[in-house]
Amino acid sequence: LRLAHRFFASYAADSSLGNKRFKADKRQQAGLLFGLSLCASFGPLATISTQINIDEEHSISEYVDLARLVGGICTVLIGVTGMSAAYLQLIHDYGNNLLTGGLVLLVQTAWIPYVVEIFAIAKVASTGTGFIDPALNPTENDVKFVGAMGALGHLAYGFCFLGGVASMAFTLYAYQLGKPEIRAAGYYRGRLQMYATMVAIAGLTQLMLGSYALQTYGAGPTAGAINVGQFTIYYPGASIVVGLIYLLVNIYGLARAFGIVIPGRHDHTYQFGIFFQYFSTLFVQILFQISHAPGNTFADEAPSRACMILAAHIFVSFLDYKMRALPEHLPDNYYGMPLKEEKNEEEEALATDEDV
Repeated sequence: LRLAHRFFASYAADSSLGNKRFKADKRQQAGLLFGLSLCASFGPLATISTQINIDEEHSISEYVDLARLVGGICTVLIGVTGMSAAYLQLIHDYGNNLLTGGLVLLVQTAWIPYVVEIFAIAKVASTGTGFIDPALNPTENDVKFVGAMGALGHLAYGFCFLGGVASMAFTLYAYQLGKPEIRAAGYYRGRLQMYATMVAIAGLTQLMLGSYALQTYGAGPTAGAINVGQFTIYYPGASIVVGLIYLLVNIYGLARAFGIVIPGRHDHTYQFGIFFQYFSTLFVQILFQISHAPGNTFADEAPSRACMILAAHIFVSFLDYKMRALPEHLPDNYYGMPLKEEKNEEEEALATDEDV
C-alpha cells in the first residue's frame, strides 16, 4: 500500500508540474505572438496611408500600388487577430480554438506584401534608374546590383517575420488542441538552422551593399542616398559593420544549431549577441543612416523597418532557448497528459488484444 501511495503521489506531482510546464509554454508562445502581431499591426500603416488617397490625380494607378494596399490591409488584419488570440491566452489563460485557427488561415495571406515589394524592387531595377540618388551618377549596373541586394535582404527579413508569426500561430493552435508532441528540442533546432541562415543572409546583403557603396562612392557621407528595401545608406562603413555583426552572430547561432558548438542549458551567449545585433540594427542601420537624409526624406520608413526587423532577432533567440530548454524527445506526462504518440501505442495495444 505504501508503494502504491508513493507511486500515485509521484504521478500526481509530475502531472501538476507537467500542467505548469504546459501553461508556461503556451504563455511563452502567446507573448511572442503578441509582440510580433503588434508589429504586424503597426508596420504597414505608413504604406496603407500613402496608398489611400481621395484625390483622383494621385489615386492608385498601378497594380503594384493596389497590391501593396491589399497586402498592407491583410497584414494589419493578421496583427489584430494575432493580438486578440495572444491576449486571451497570455492574460486570461484562455485559448479560443476558432480564433487561433482563423489566425492560422489568415496568416497565409502574409506573403502578399513581401512578394509585391520584391516584384516592385525588380521592376524598378529593370529600368536602370532608381534606388540611388542621381547626384551619385549611378550606372545601370549599379542600380541593378543595389536592387538585387535590396530584394534579397527584404526577402530574408520578410521570411523571418512571416515565419515567426506563422510558427507561433501554428504552435499555439496545436497546444490549445492538446497536441504538443512534435515540438521537442529537435523541432526548434531545425527551425533555428533555417531562420539563422536567413538572418545571416540579411547581414550578408547589407555587407555587400556597404562594400559596393564604399568602393564606388567613398566612405561617406555620400552626396545622396542609396535607399532600397530595408536599407538606407549614407555611410557605407556603418553598413559594413552592421552586416559583419549579423554574419558573426548568426554563424555562431548556426554552429550551435548544427551541434558544432554544444551550448549548455544556461548558455545565453547567443541571446547576448542577438541583443547587440538588435541594438546595432536599431541605432546604426535605421536611425543613424536615415537621420542623415535631408528634409526627413525617409523618416516615415523608420517605424516600419523597426517592426520588420524584430522577428529576425527575437524569434531566433526564442528558437535557440527552446532548443536548449526542452528534451530531445518529450517523455510521457511531460505536460501532465499522455502525448499523442503514447496514445496511439495504447490504442494499437488494445486493438491487438481485442483481435486476439
